[in-house]
Amino acid sequence: MTVRALGAAVFLIAVAFVTIGSSYRIEYGDPLGPAVFPLLVGGPALFLSGALIVFPKDSHKWGTHAALMKLLAGVACLLIYAFTMETVGFLLATFAMFAVLAWLFGANGRNALVAGSVAAPGLFVLFDIVLGLPLPAFGEMIG
Repeated sequence: MTVRALGAAVFLIAVAFVTIGSSYRIEYGDPLGPAVFPLLVGGPALFLSGALIVFPKDSHKWGTHAALMKLLAGVACLLIYAFTMETVGFLLATFAMFAVLAWLFGANGRNALVAGSVAAPGLFVLFDIVLGLPLPAFGEMIG
Protein backbone atom coordinates (compact mmCIF):
# COMPACT_ATOMS: atom_id res chain seq x y z
CA MET A 1 0.00 0.00 0.00
CA THR A 2 2.87 2.42 0.68
CA VAL A 3 4.10 2.14 -2.90
CA ARG A 4 0.67 3.15 -4.21
CA ALA A 5 0.56 6.10 -1.79
CA LEU A 6 4.02 7.23 -2.89
CA GLY A 7 3.04 6.81 -6.54
CA ALA A 8 -0.11 8.88 -5.99
CA ALA A 9 1.87 11.63 -4.24
CA VAL A 10 4.46 11.78 -7.04
CA PHE A 11 1.67 11.72 -9.63
CA LEU A 12 -0.03 14.75 -8.04
CA ILE A 13 3.26 16.63 -7.81
CA ALA A 14 3.99 15.81 -11.46
CA VAL A 15 0.54 17.03 -12.53
CA ALA A 16 1.14 20.32 -10.72
CA PHE A 17 4.66 20.55 -12.18
CA VAL A 18 3.46 20.04 -15.75
CA THR A 19 0.41 22.29 -15.35
CA ILE A 20 2.28 25.22 -13.84
CA GLY A 21 5.42 24.73 -15.91
CA SER A 22 3.61 24.54 -19.24
CA SER A 23 2.11 27.97 -18.63
CA TYR A 24 5.53 29.69 -18.63
CA ARG A 25 5.93 32.06 -21.57
CA ILE A 26 8.73 34.39 -22.57
CA GLU A 27 9.04 36.59 -25.63
CA TYR A 28 12.81 36.41 -26.10
CA GLY A 29 15.70 34.03 -25.47
CA ASP A 30 15.53 30.29 -25.87
CA PRO A 31 13.32 29.37 -28.86
CA LEU A 32 11.94 26.33 -27.03
CA GLY A 33 10.96 28.43 -24.05
CA PRO A 34 10.96 27.61 -20.35
CA ALA A 35 8.05 25.14 -20.59
CA VAL A 36 10.23 22.41 -22.10
CA PHE A 37 12.01 21.45 -18.86
CA PRO A 38 8.82 20.87 -16.83
CA LEU A 39 7.45 18.72 -19.65
CA LEU A 40 10.67 16.70 -19.95
CA VAL A 41 10.66 16.01 -16.22
CA GLY A 42 6.92 15.85 -15.58
CA GLY A 43 6.02 13.56 -18.49
CA PRO A 44 8.12 10.59 -17.38
CA ALA A 45 7.21 11.29 -13.73
CA LEU A 46 3.52 11.02 -14.63
CA PHE A 47 4.08 7.76 -16.49
CA LEU A 48 6.34 6.14 -13.89
CA SER A 49 4.24 7.19 -10.90
CA GLY A 50 1.17 5.89 -12.70
CA ALA A 51 2.97 2.56 -13.09
CA LEU A 52 3.60 2.51 -9.33
CA ILE A 53 -0.10 3.03 -8.72
CA VAL A 54 -1.25 0.36 -11.18
CA PHE A 55 1.53 -2.20 -10.61
CA PRO A 56 2.74 -1.83 -7.01
CA LYS A 57 5.37 -4.13 -5.57
CA ASP A 58 5.48 -4.07 -1.78
CA SER A 59 8.14 -6.74 -1.44
CA HIS A 60 11.01 -4.54 -0.31
CA LYS A 61 12.59 -3.53 2.96
CA TRP A 62 12.60 0.09 4.07
CA GLY A 63 15.93 1.65 4.91
CA THR A 64 17.43 2.03 8.32
CA HIS A 65 17.24 5.10 10.52
CA ALA A 66 20.72 6.15 9.30
CA ALA A 67 19.59 5.91 5.67
CA LEU A 68 16.54 8.06 6.43
CA MET A 69 18.76 10.68 8.09
CA LYS A 70 21.03 10.74 5.02
CA LEU A 71 17.98 11.14 2.79
CA LEU A 72 16.67 14.04 4.87
CA ALA A 73 20.13 15.63 4.90
CA GLY A 74 20.24 15.36 1.09
CA VAL A 75 16.84 17.01 0.74
CA ALA A 76 17.93 19.76 3.16
CA CYS A 77 21.10 20.24 1.10
CA LEU A 78 19.08 20.70 -2.09
CA LEU A 79 16.72 23.17 -0.40
CA ILE A 80 19.63 25.19 0.97
CA TYR A 81 21.18 25.14 -2.51
CA ALA A 82 18.00 26.51 -4.08
CA PHE A 83 17.63 29.30 -1.54
CA THR A 84 21.29 30.40 -1.47
CA MET A 85 22.34 30.24 -5.12
CA GLU A 86 21.49 33.87 -5.89
CA THR A 87 23.26 35.09 -2.78
CA VAL A 88 26.52 33.13 -3.05
CA GLY A 89 26.46 32.42 -6.79
CA PHE A 90 26.21 29.30 -8.90
CA LEU A 91 29.84 28.24 -8.55
CA LEU A 92 30.07 28.28 -4.75
CA ALA A 93 26.56 26.90 -4.17
CA THR A 94 27.04 24.07 -6.68
CA PHE A 95 30.48 23.25 -5.28
CA ALA A 96 29.05 22.96 -1.76
CA MET A 97 26.01 20.98 -2.89
CA PHE A 98 28.06 18.44 -4.85
CA ALA A 99 30.62 18.06 -2.07
CA VAL A 100 27.95 17.47 0.59
CA LEU A 101 25.94 15.06 -1.59
CA ALA A 102 29.08 13.13 -2.55
CA TRP A 103 29.99 12.83 1.12
CA LEU A 104 26.45 11.66 1.96
CA PHE A 105 26.71 9.01 -0.76
CA GLY A 106 29.89 7.66 0.83
CA ALA A 107 32.80 9.56 -0.72
CA ASN A 108 35.64 10.46 1.60
CA GLY A 109 36.31 14.15 2.27
CA ARG A 110 38.98 14.54 -0.41
CA ASN A 111 36.90 12.88 -3.13
CA ALA A 112 33.83 14.91 -2.13
CA LEU A 113 35.83 18.13 -2.55
CA VAL A 114 37.12 16.91 -5.92
CA ALA A 115 33.56 16.15 -7.03
CA GLY A 116 32.46 19.68 -6.14
CA SER A 117 35.56 21.21 -7.74
CA VAL A 118 34.93 19.41 -11.03
CA ALA A 119 31.12 19.61 -11.14
CA ALA A 120 30.66 23.31 -10.36
CA PRO A 121 32.79 24.79 -13.15
CA GLY A 122 31.82 21.97 -15.52
CA LEU A 123 28.10 22.63 -15.09
CA PHE A 124 28.68 26.39 -15.29
CA VAL A 125 30.41 25.99 -18.65
CA LEU A 126 27.69 23.63 -19.86
CA PHE A 127 24.76 25.84 -18.89
CA ASP A 128 26.21 29.33 -19.35
CA ILE A 129 28.51 28.93 -22.32
CA VAL A 130 27.36 25.85 -24.25
CA LEU A 131 23.59 26.14 -23.72
CA GLY A 132 23.55 29.93 -23.38
CA LEU A 133 21.52 29.97 -20.17
CA PRO A 134 22.90 32.87 -18.11
CA LEU A 135 23.84 31.99 -14.54
CA PRO A 136 25.18 34.19 -11.75
CA ALA A 137 28.71 32.84 -11.39
CA PHE A 138 29.27 34.92 -8.27
CA GLY A 139 26.30 35.95 -6.21
CA GLU A 140 25.20 39.17 -4.61
CA MET A 141 27.52 38.58 -1.67
CA ILE A 142 30.65 38.32 -3.81
CA GLY A 143 30.10 40.26 -6.97
